[in-house]
Amino acid sequence: MKFLAGILSFIVCAASVQAADMAQVLADAARYESGASVEPLRAIEQAVRESVGDPTRKAEVERHLTQLLAPSATFEARRFACTQLAIVGGEDCLEPLAAMLKEPQTTGIACLALASNPSPKVNSILQQALARARDMARVQIIVTLGDRRDQESVRALIPLTRNADGPTAESAIASLGKIASDEALAALKELRETGDPALARAAWQATLVAADLRASHGETSKADELYKAILASGFTDYARRAAFEGLLRLHVKEAQERILETLKGKDDVLKPSAIAAASSIQGDNLSSALAAQLEVLKPEHQVLLLQALAKRNDKAAMDAVRKATASANSAVRRAAVEALGRYGDAESVGVLVQALGKSETTEDRQAIVAALTGLKGGESVDRAVADELTRTGASTAPLLISVLGKRANPASFSVILEQTRVEDTATARAAFNALGSLARSDDLPALLDALTGLKAQDARGAAETAVAKVLAKTPSPSRRTEAVASAVKQTRSLEARCSLLALLPSCGDAAALTLLKEATNDAESRVRDTALRALADWPDSAALSTLINLARTASQDTERVLAIRGAARLLSGATDLQPGDAAERFQALFALVRNSDEKKLLLSGLGRIRHPTALALVANSLDDTNAQAEAALAAVTIAPYVAVVKPEATTGVLRKITHLPLDPEIKQTATNLQQAIEGFADYVMAWQVAGPFAKEGFPGKDIFEEPFLPERDPASSTWAPMPAGTDRTRPWLLDLGKFLGGQNCAAYARTWVHSETNQNARLELGSDDGVKAWLNGTVVVSANRGGDVKPGDQKADVQLRTGWNPLVLKITQWTSGWGFCARFTKPDGSTLPGLRYSPTPP
Repeated sequence: MKFLAGILSFIVCAASVQAADMAQVLADAARYESGASVEPLRAIEQAVRESVGDPTRKAEVERHLTQLLAPSATFEARRFACTQLAIVGGEDCLEPLAAMLKEPQTTGIACLALASNPSPKVNSILQQALARARDMARVQIIVTLGDRRDQESVRALIPLTRNADGPTAESAIASLGKIASDEALAALKELRETGDPALARAAWQATLVAADLRASHGETSKADELYKAILASGFTDYARRAAFEGLLRLHVKEAQERILETLKGKDDVLKPSAIAAASSIQGDNLSSALAAQLEVLKPEHQVLLLQALAKRNDKAAMDAVRKATASANSAVRRAAVEALGRYGDAESVGVLVQALGKSETTEDRQAIVAALTGLKGGESVDRAVADELTRTGASTAPLLISVLGKRANPASFSVILEQTRVEDTATARAAFNALGSLARSDDLPALLDALTGLKAQDARGAAETAVAKVLAKTPSPSRRTEAVASAVKQTRSLEARCSLLALLPSCGDAAALTLLKEATNDAESRVRDTALRALADWPDSAALSTLINLARTASQDTERVLAIRGAARLLSGATDLQPGDAAERFQALFALVRNSDEKKLLLSGLGRIRHPTALALVANSLDDTNAQAEAALAAVTIAPYVAVVKPEATTGVLRKITHLPLDPEIKQTATNLQQAIEGFADYVMAWQVAGPFAKEGFPGKDIFEEPFLPERDPASSTWAPMPAGTDRTRPWLLDLGKFLGGQNCAAYARTWVHSETNQNARLELGSDDGVKAWLNGTVVVSANRGGDVKPGDQKADVQLRTGWNPLVLKITQWTSGWGFCARFTKPDGSTLPGLRYSPTPP
């Protein structure tokens, strides 16, 4: 890099670097092929960028680039030089570029450099090359002459417009259009009148280009003549539209009159262009004049005009737009509705509601609701919608309620709340749906009152959902429970009481749980059933004991099964229980099951418990032929986690699965796991991990010394059990990439090592990528490096104390893979027997 920096300095400053260095960089660039190092080219590009605006530097860079045009240079090098000469090229590079024009394979890249070269000699060089060029090389030269607008080449181009080679003729005609001189235009006119459709088509296209060029140079008269010729021709619709739009730009003062004449006329091809221009053009009373034409246009043009009027945002056209909402054409109706939604106000509400009442399609209703929702005018619009709601029928009310909900004005709360008390299900449901988003914490009592006083029973689900959303907005659990408990005491409705009980899990505190426990003893079976289901939905494990006890004492089988199902659901998802505690609770539930179906219900949740007791429960179920498949699936799910502390027991369960009449895929998984476990040898497999951790903007190699939370406060970190690997070729590999995922980050792994005596040992580590190890709080390994996991790649002589020794690893991730392995040996590297490991604090 220092060498390249020196070369760059020479190219830019042309001062301090030896000529030999310059010769080397040019030699490297001259040999460039795709896939080779681009450093020499990048240095030259930088020089080109820095030479712009400095004639001396620019000339120096041009001379160096010219050397790369030599025939001895690779084609890639010559092409690169041409791209840079297109920026800095002058007269010094003309001679080698002219030589390249003689070679068909380099004509194109030479033209690239010549197209923007400021030297007046370029045109002559191109004209000379044109005389001898053939095929694609000739086309490339013709295009370049056109791009340079070389008027001297017109006489040479005219004969080529009738060449038998199609690309040659087409490029010659196109170049005449780009040159746009009087002589070129005369030739194009003759071609348009020749009678050959292909030549005429190309000539008309070139004429359009010429007209735009003449207009851009302020030659109004000539551009006007050309545009009108195209407009009067039978050429393609798009060209006639382009010419019409050119005339509008050319004669701004007459644009309004031309637009209106076009809309009143019979030329439907031009009307879309006239309407498009009308959306932004200035003119006295233009909006009113446009609106007056709305009804006489074809529906497709009405749609375009309505969109244009919306963009004009002129109230003068509002009446016509409102009237169009009642059009017999659905596309026109929707366009009018969308236009009102963009620039209408409170006065448009009545019209839109009237259209809503008459709408027959979902598309129409959706468009009207969107327009009402988007109307500008704030509270005045909200009041207008609310007023319409009090007058409208049941078919429209739900949609207007939805509008008020989406407009989210708190002032609409009381209006919407009133609609919860109606008997129409759709209206009441829409009201509750809106209130769920609109209501605030202070509105909770009113919403609970609406729930208990519900008349439309089929809207009960929406009512419960709305109250649950408002409960979630109420930060105090006690306040939530007090409000619901108060409503329970006041209601006499069985349906309302059940609804309120179902909401108690959203309250989530001890008082709410007590209410549910009491309800499980209610005389009414529906209340007991609701309470049971609510307990099953409890947000943490606090309801587990109650559910297990209910499963044990239930007098009815339905209630017992509900309690078991609810407890299993809580256990499988509980985050506030240690795996061992959850497994013990499952063990209690297994004692209560009475058939295979109930056992299957437990097995589906047991697979999430990573604990030896869970594996033992699963193993016991493998003998039940009706539950074997579920038990085997749970076993292979648990096995990678339990194998790290109970490898022999785990292997025994997996071996049993391979001999059962099960799905071959499950049996193969069991076989693979068994082989992996047998390959653990003396590697440490019992770990908890925390992570991933990253530092924004920093790559993995730069966060090695960053003290993330597990270094500063391990007790506050979240640790998860690390499953054993399933790679039979590398069973000792603990794959963090698969378990945690992430790039340019770090993770921590911890375990406890039990030694019967004080003894010397060797810690052997492998990591992908960097690794740091603490044993008994002391750093024993620190290697910020990249690479794959290689067992024993890092070694440290350590001392194990009698009892438990905490070991913590930090593993960083740079790119690609991420993982580690670890083991303890004797100081000489031989096996160290008698060690035990625990992934959790002993």
